[in-house]
This record gives sequence, C-alpha cells and structure tokens, in this order.
Amino acid sequence: MRELAALELLTQAGGTAYKVAPHVNQDDMYRAVYDRLNKGECIGIFPEGGSHDRTEMLPLKAGATIMALGATAANPELGLKIVPTGLNYFHPSKFRSRAVIDFGQPIDVPAELVEKYRQGGDAKRQACDDFLSIVADGLKQVTLNTPDLETLKLIQAGRRLYQPTQHSLTMAQQVELTRRFIKGYTVYRDLPAVAELRDRMADYNMQLRYYGIRDHQVETMRVGRAEAGALFVWRVVWLLIMGLIALPGTVINAPVFVVTSVFSKRKARAALAASTVKVRALDVIATWKILIALVLVPFLYTVYSVLAVVFVRRAPTWAQTDVIKQVSTMSTVAIYLWAWALASFMSYTALVFGEQAVDIVKSIRPLFLTLVVGSEHTELLARQRQELSDDITELVNELGPQIYPEFSTTRISEQLGDGLTTHSNLINESADAFHRKMRMGEQALRKRINSTIGSRQTSPQSESTEETPLAGPSEDKPNQRRGSKYAFNPPTPRTMETLNSISPMEFLSTVTGAVLGTGSPSAESSDGKHEAGSQFEQTRRSTPEQKKGLFYFT
Repeated sequence: MRELAALELLTQAGGTAYKVAPHVNQDDMYRAVYDRLNKGECIGIFPEGGSHDRTEMLPLKAGATIMALGATAANPELGLKIVPTGLNYFHPSKFRSRAVIDFGQPIDVPAELVEKYRQGGDAKRQACDDFLSIVADGLKQVTLNTPDLETLKLIQAGRRLYQPTQHSLTMAQQVELTRRFIKGYTVYRDLPAVAELRDRMADYNMQLRYYGIRDHQVETMRVGRAEAGALFVWRVVWLLIMGLIALPGTVINAPVFVVTSVFSKRKARAALAASTVKVRALDVIATWKILIALVLVPFLYTVYSVLAVVFVRRAPTWAQTDVIKQVSTMSTVAIYLWAWALASFMSYTALVFGEQAVDIVKSIRPLFLTLVVGSEHTELLARQRQELSDDITELVNELGPQIYPEFSTTRISEQLGDGLTTHSNLINESADAFHRKMRMGEQALRKRINSTIGSRQTSPQSESTEETPLAGPSEDKPNQRRGSKYAFNPPTPRTMETLNSISPMEFLSTVTGAVLGTGSPSAESSDGKHEAGSQFEQTRRSTPEQKKGLFYFT
C-alpha cells in the first residue's frame, strides 16, 4: 500500500513537493575516530544503524568499514582489528531478562582492500562493500539469525527437546547450541526426516498452547492427583507469602507501571506506522519504559520522601507511636534520606520476590490441569514429549558430524568457563534461599504423599502396565524413521464440560481430599498411571552411544 501511495504521488500531473535532507559534513567525526584509533583506543559501533525486533540482522551501514579502511590507509602500521560482538537476548522485551554477549574472532583489515580504498572512486566503493561482507559474516557467527519468528521458535523448541550429555547448560552454552541448531536446520531443512520432525513439533506446540503451559512444565504434570493437590496447596501458600512481601513495593510503584505501559504502547504504535523493518516494535516499548522510569521513579521517591518528612513532623495524635517519636528526633535531611532508602529497598524487594512469585504462578496451572483433567491426557503429552526428544536427539547425533567434525569431542565448558555466577546483593540471596526452602518443602511433601499412597495400595497395577510399550527394537527399515504415535488429542467435550461446570467449593473439596488422603479411588488409579510412566522412562533409557550429542560437555 505504501508503494502504491508513493507511485501515485510521483506520477500526479501537478508534480509532488519533496524535502531535501541537508548535507552533513562528517569529516570532523571521521577525524575524531582516526585520532582515537591512532591513540590505541577502541570505538564501539552498532553497524545496523538502528534498533528493531526482527529475528535477523538488518543490512549493515558502511560507516564501520570506512572507519577501518580509512584509518588503516592513513596509518599502515596501525594494526587495526575489528571484534564482532553479538548481543543475544533470551526475552528481549522482558525486564531483567538474561542476555549473553559473544565476542568473535578478531578480523584483520586486508591489505588489498586498503590499496583499493586508496584508489578512490568505484574501487573505493568496492573495497567498502567487500569488507562490509566480511564484517557481516563475522557478526553472523556471534548472533542468532533466522528468516522469521516461526523458524526461531521452531529452533528454540528443538534445542529444548535435544538431550545433550550435560543436562545443565550455562546461558552461553544454550546460545551456542541454538546457533548450531540454526546452521543444521538451514542445511538439512529439506530432508524428509527433518520435515517430519518439524510437523510433529508443530503438533506438540499446538497442544502446549491448548493447555496453556510451557514445555518445561510438562514433566510437572506427571504426578498423581494426590501429589498434585498437595503441591497446589503448598505453592498457593508460598504465593500468598511472597505476595505479602512484594505488596508494599508494588503499591508505591503502581504509577510507574501504569504510565510506562500507556506511553510505551503509544510510542510503539507510532513507530510501527513509520517503520518498514519493525515487527511488533518491542524494542520501542522497552526503550520508552526505561526512559520514562529513569525520570518518573526518582520523582516519585522524592515525593514519597517529602511526604514522609511532613508526616513525621506533623503526625496526628493517633499516629504518635514510639517509632514515630524516635524518628521525629532525627534531622529533616536524615528522615528524607531514610525514606528514600526505604522506598528503594521496598521496590527492589518487590522486584526480586515478585519474579519468584511469577514462577510459582506459572507452575500452578499444570497442577490444576492434573487435578481436574486427570493424568490420562497429561501422561500422554509427557510420553509424546519424550518420544519427540529421543527422535530429535537421534537425528542430531546422526547429522551433526557431517557439519561439525568435532561433534563428539567439543568441550564447550572448557571454552566458555564454568558459568558460575555470584550474588552480591543480600536481597537476591535471600530470595534464592527462600525459593530453595520452598523446593525442599515440596520434596518432603512429595515423599510423604508417595509413602502414604504406597501404604494404601492393595491391588496390583497390572491394568496400568498392560499398555503397549513404546520402547524396544524398532522393526522399521533402517533408514525409515518412525512416525509419532501421538496425534493432537485435546480433552473430550465431556471432560471440558466437567472442567467448566465445577464450582470453587467442589474444587477446594477435591484438593483438600487429595492432600488429607480422603479422596476417591481416582487418586489411586492416577498413581497407577504414574507408575506406568516411570516404567516407560526406564524402558526408554538411551544407550551411551545415543547420548553423545552436539557437544561433549565436561
């Protein structure tokens, strides 16, 4: 539509008015850059020339190559090198999300391109284009580039389902693994085996969206109703405690949340209308949230501190407590500073414990589904994930050595370090310890529930183990990969009708009965299915040869 509108303006009979961009003399800028480089200093530059939320790099601007070739042409002994640096985000639009900075191999400035640059004219432009291609290739080695968002989601799903030798990967290792998956998918995407796995992964992701859960939550659903009910109540209690801790900081920062949300979305709509490269303008939203918060947060804390001083100095009779009387003996400046520090402390406490609370909220839905729907669907989804994970691992182990000769000997942990991090902030450590105690309590509760259920089981679980095993030697042809045994099976209309008609009191009664052990035999039968799932895991255990992955982590 924009092209048609532009064509109409350019071809109208009366002509079209246009603006001329003023000439910008950049000689002073390049001269300053050359002076810095000749002094042995560094220059940081973003060669794309702007921010965006696409899954691939934009075409690079030529400024970086002009700087490098021009400085080397003026000083052949400079020894200039370009270091490609990649910024890889896990959740770019999420506050305090993780990011990995990758540094690639330094790029030398080729002498033949410097000579062509000195010639000027077309030779100079060709030298800049050739060197720009070299720089772009270097950046692609340290960034994640896919043609569209759907491909990136597919690659990330495959990376999560892949089973490396080392199951606990650092952030840098996860990024490197994703980058290698992208390269492998680009090379083998047309193979029938890859296309078949792609369809199965799309089916699996469809089921995850249907249930409203994430991939890492599937294993959480492999529990019986009794254990799910106990964990549900346990986590709700912890959620209430964390909510109380985070409530004061959330209240004092509520104006920041509202103002930043409204203004950032307005700016994003304007940016989308004026840009041809942005997809959802998430970068604009994040940028404006930070800019507004940098101004609004200090202003709010100043207002809160002034109000605290006024309250202490003019406290009414009903507020004349011992604490207020003791604080009133302090100077006005001291009260102001203590109020500012208290507001900052409350805000950061709310931020840290709020993040922990969000994780608990996300973990409640799988437990709720297990309680209401039962393990008949959740166990099927978990088995489908395990089969899909095994097949992806097998395919990667088969095709990986064709791209990476060091397939089974690359020691990523030696190259990237041990990935250990330290928490210097006391509040952050407290939140982690708080979360660990919750996990320890959950484990103790799991053992107690399982032991109680085991002591009450009176009949053998032969019925649950009569299912056709999924493991064992395959009778298919050597080069023919088996298809998925699990198609998309959403809950039946009867199950959804039951889920929609259940009342809060009935649900509370079900949870209470599951926790106290007064529930119906459904808990016993669901535990039998859980035992069948355990047997499935044992029969699907991979051999050491199958566990060799894209990396050999030490």
